[in-house]
Amino acid sequence: MTAPYHPYYLGPAGALTAIPLAESVTPDIIPVQAVNSSIDGTATVERFGTKRSWKLDYKGLTEDLESMLTMALSGALAGPLYLVDPLTTNLLSPIVATTGSAPGRNPFTTSAPGLSADIVAAAAPFAVMPGHRNQLTSVNASGSTQILSSPSVPVRPVVHTFSVYVKASANASVLLSDGTSVIGAGSTGTPSAWTRVTVSATSSSGALVPMFSVPVGATLQAAALQLEAGATATPWRPGGGVCRVYVSSMDRSSFLWPYRDNAVTISEV
Repeated sequence: MTAPYHPYYLGPAGALTAIPLAESVTPDIIPVQAVNSSIDGTATVERFGTKRSWKLDYKGLTEDLESMLTMALSGALAGPLYLVDPLTTNLLSPIVATTGSAPGRNPFTTSAPGLSADIVAAAAPFAVMPGHRNQLTSVNASGSTQILSSPSVPVRPVVHTFSVYVKASANASVLLSDGTSVIGAGSTGTPSAWTRVTVSATSSSGALVPMFSVPVGATLQAAALQLEAGATATPWRPGGGVCRVYVSSMDRSSFLWPYRDNAVTISEV
């Protein structure tokens, strides 16, 4: 049985372009961290995130695609550039997908000072994935309904599904925006146990923004966020399917004009 072909996509937001399947792909993940030692010699590892790179080996690459990659390498393509990794289901960044499981960082923004967005340890065991430790808790004390947003995600013009596990003291809305207007909406209800809510939409703007509309006086708890291509939600994954990148190197050889072999390295910013 032949495995389905899922290409990588590379380009600026709104103009993601499929790049052909490489002969081989070598993904690499490098942790960004520091190791500190206390007076008694105890070592503490401080993790600040990861940086990834992809080495794509092409045999017989046509000059058209090589030209596009060369323009990206030289900075001639309008940026910033993004890469969609077909092997990573969740398109949200890891810090959003895991509700802030990184020291000292909170990726969520609120529409008014009276709406909180606190990253806290999960109040009860959370079984989506063993070791999942964080949740987002938002309390609306502003006097009017407010919006809680996560960062915009570059996407292709196909249907995408946003899913999130929630608890809520009042009925809140789970929204998808294209950056200008809301194009998909669902409701949390008032679950006291973790409940998954899904919303699907297709963006023509090249971007999707997952959001929550939190009523006055409500407390919303959220965890395990996921944005993925397709009309249904699949099991939660840690995220990282879209990231900002640059083409960092190209090694070229030619065996038969006009075809060329290329080893292209794409690195995360």
